Amino acid sequence: MKDEQPPVFLQRSVPVDEAVVRTTNWRALYKEVTKCEECDILRAFFIPIEDIIELYHFYKKHKVDIKGVRGYFGHDPLEPISPTVYDTELMLCPVDLAGNDILTPPPGLQGVLGTDGSTIYDFTTPCPTDCDTNSVLYSDTNVKKK
Repeated sequence: MKDEQPPVFLQRSVPVDEAVVRTTNWRALYKEVTKCEECDILRAFFIPIEDIIELYHFYKKHKVDIKGVRGYFGHDPLEPISPTVYDTELMLCPVDLAGNDILTPPPGLQGVLGTDGSTIYDFTTPCPTDCDTNSVLYSDTNVKKK
């Protein structure tokens, strides 16, 4: 019996120490550019796995092939633009096999979603709203505790 090959995504693994450096650099950049307080730094987004799985199965069920999703940052137009207003969004858009965003329902989904709908989704929550505040990726303080 042949040895099973590990999934390709494992080749994209980032060592913890490197991830700490990357997230530390991001926080420094964000703080410098926005002039915000440490507690207001946009650090991450939580994406529920069940939503990703359901999205994939929904497209597969309707014979629409996707190779992934692309995340776009957005901000609620009814809220002021401020680094301390947590209405920053990460909208997810399905990507077809050619690498193009699927913005409106393709033929396979028009019977379900109609022809005027959108295929851009927002089921994420930003950190600092939904965070693991004990993670070494969250703050310099946690790295020093390590």
